[in-house]
Amino acid sequence: MPLPPALAARLAKRGLIRKTDPDEEIIAEDYDDSDGKKDADRDNQAGECPNCPNKYNIYHQCSKFCWNTWEAARKPNPDDEKRRIHMLLKYPLPPGWREALDPGTGRFYYWNVDNGYVSWLSPMHPRAVIGPCASRIRSELPPSYKNEPQNEQGVAQEAMEQGSDYDSDEDERRSRKKDRGASRRDRDRDRDRDRERDRDRDRGRRGRAKPDELDPMDPAAYSEAPRGTWSTGLQRRNEAKTGADETASGPLYQMRPYPSPGAVLRANAEARRK
Repeated sequence: MPLPPALAARLAKRGLIRKTDPDEEIIAEDYDDSDGKKDADRDNQAGECPNCPNKYNIYHQCSKFCWNTWEAARKPNPDDEKRRIHMLLKYPLPPGWREALDPGTGRFYYWNVDNGYVSWLSPMHPRAVIGPCASRIRSELPPSYKNEPQNEQGVAQEAMEQGSDYDSDEDERRSRKKDRGASRRDRDRDRDRDRERDRDRDRGRRGRAKPDELDPMDPAAYSEAPRGTWSTGLQRRNEAKTGADETASGPLYQMRPYPSPGAVLRANAEARRK
């Protein structure tokens, strides 16, 4: 890259560099002119940029931005390559059709050499949409449509969705797998719900004691004591205090009131006097 003229003259005056010949300066000027001509040609270049991903949009007009931005071609996706090979094995190309790579999207498309029709999928594919290419439709548009701004993003998105999947069988297989997974999850959920219901039912059965079942801690379970209730042996509000032992039972026991300590002392005193 040549030095600026002012800097070159200053360095040459100090003897640091040799003085450049006029021819060399002319050559440098020629290089600059060629770069300017290249930019001008790129600005005025007609046609579409080969690597532009929006060229299949019939309302898109490639400009200098497209040529500067989309310089490198996109490479095919390995996952798309597997689906493409599987599709071609299942739906081979008919006579007169060729396969070509679109450098703007990195996807293969198929075109008819006789009429120029193209398709993102194999023409034998049931989901294939065959039609003229975008450049032909763009050339047939009236000038009013070409100059009118359009929603390029929506059209590009629609075209990408149309050619996103090479094989509809792959989508159907994924859909069936998803449905099977959903039905399996529903079946497991129902099974878990039934299991929880049975577990709660068994827990309720164990928690509620049967009326005829005897508690092992009840004295009636290990002795001759009669079977009572929770209120058995408790003092009743309106019951007279007789002092009788109501808990005594059996043939050897009789309910009688216990004597008071004073009565016991008086009985002992009378026994001594006698």
